[in-house]
Amino acid sequence: MFVNTLQYLVCPDCESTDLKLHSEQTLKGDVKSGRVICSTCTESFPIHDGVLIWLTNPDQYLRAHVTEREDHIEHIDESLESDRVTALYWLGHYVSAKELLSANPKLSATLKTLVKKYWDQGPMQTLAKLFKQKKLSGSMLELGCGSGGLAHLLGSNLDSYLGIDSAYQGVKRARDILITKKNIYNAPSDLVQGPLANKITAKSKTKPPLDCDFIVVDIEIGGLKKNHWDMVAAFNVIDMLEEPSQLFKLKQFLLKSSGIAVSSSPYIWHPETAKQLKPKKNESSQDRMVRMSREAGFGKIAFEIRDIPWLFFKNINQLEIYNVHLLGVRN
Repeated sequence: MFVNTLQYLVCPDCESTDLKLHSEQTLKGDVKSGRVICSTCTESFPIHDGVLIWLTNPDQYLRAHVTEREDHIEHIDESLESDRVTALYWLGHYVSAKELLSANPKLSATLKTLVKKYWDQGPMQTLAKLFKQKKLSGSMLELGCGSGGLAHLLGSNLDSYLGIDSAYQGVKRARDILITKKNIYNAPSDLVQGPLANKITAKSKTKPPLDCDFIVVDIEIGGLKKNHWDMVAAFNVIDMLEEPSQLFKLKQFLLKSSGIAVSSSPYIWHPETAKQLKPKKNESSQDRMVRMSREAGFGKIAFEIRDIPWLFFKNINQLEIYNVHLLGVRN
């Protein structure tokens, strides 16, 4: 983590801003190992391989998600910590259609057609185009940042960027690609050769913001300063929460008074979650999200695009496509 990142944080245990950084190893201003200690409650938060674990019970998390994982053979593809799931996301963030096709020459004609037509037209790419059209800039906090694709695509359009996620592997991958510049990774191809038998370069084609960092945070616990950001973004997050309405309320808490809340999702609701949304008769997920934003106090739509294609490359025989909604709202 970078020293500058401390200015965005409050202790997740007691909300104090009296935080002290104790560095054990630093490389070009990036603290690779050490701890952040809260002077008020004395809780200590580890920095592991450059990643700050900014959670309650941080050492327990570190053991469960990092230390013990080194000897763990994964069998659950759906785990957000799995190398395979991490690969699926960074492929979509950093690899162009041309690069994906070049790395997978045996892809069928049908799948090649879909990749050529839709791969580079996803929700993050769409937001990057909107940034240029509307000349948006400022500071951004991304909730559920994954492998950091938004920081990569928006690049120098942002003055500062902080990406947070509860999954260590995604945060580590984001820092590796954008900060420490590690670029070649295992990726899926033909599963008969193994889950990650291919090697593809994941390289940012734009410069990330000068003030850019990624840390482990649970958005439902806290640890971030109030009213601090010009934009708060969350891609593919809202339909993973038990209480989706809390996401817009959290964005209100984090944003400056004139800030923009950016949301994007394919809305794959769990049945119990869908019930608590209490949609009106024939109300779509997209319309319910607009109404939910208004219920949280966002009175204006800054931008809205529906029916954005989002492709997920799982292997050379499996390509998933989602219909995604992109919404930007402000007070």
